[in-house]
Amino acid sequence: EGPAMDAVWAARARLFVLVKDTPSLTWQFLTKRPENIMDMVPQSWRDSWPSNVWIGCTVENQKRAGERLPHLLRVPAAVRFVSYEPALEHVDFKPWLTGIQWLIVGGESGPGARSFNPAWADWTRQDCLSYCVPIFVKQMGGNPTVRGGSGWGQIRDSKGGDWSEWPAQLRVREFPRV
Repeated sequence: EGPAMDAVWAARARLFVLVKDTPSLTWQFLTKRPENIMDMVPQSWRDSWPSNVWIGCTVENQKRAGERLPHLLRVPAAVRFVSYEPALEHVDFKPWLTGIQWLIVGGESGPGARSFNPAWADWTRQDCLSYCVPIFVKQMGGNPTVRGGSGWGQIRDSKGGDWSEWPAQLRVREFPRV
């Protein structure tokens, strides 16, 4: 409430006009609070979501998946996606994969990066393959748990972004077909 919120709503209104005026661009909106999506978009989107707007939410663990993904799946977007980053534990996405059109996975980077087990990305990749959901493996992060392990090798990139250092099966960067 008040002038600060008025400014936020005015900025959103300008953004939504820009989205409408740029139908050849694909817009990707990402949130940690998918329960608020429908209250934050124009009324007209509630009945007819723009085809050039993809909507996603972040999921870092199983608890957040259970809380957030049911809300995401209620949004009538052509592309609903999950940003499973930073991946902090294995998440079983199978209950929601029929309603998701894209999944991005990655470990955390930066100072104090929490551990990331590349096996989580591999299990997710296998599930996405089974459900025909494109997957984009973004990075291993700054603290992959199997550094120097069998078949892994040494990671020199501090963000784990050099995919030549990754296991071959994780060198996957797919996009949704729309």
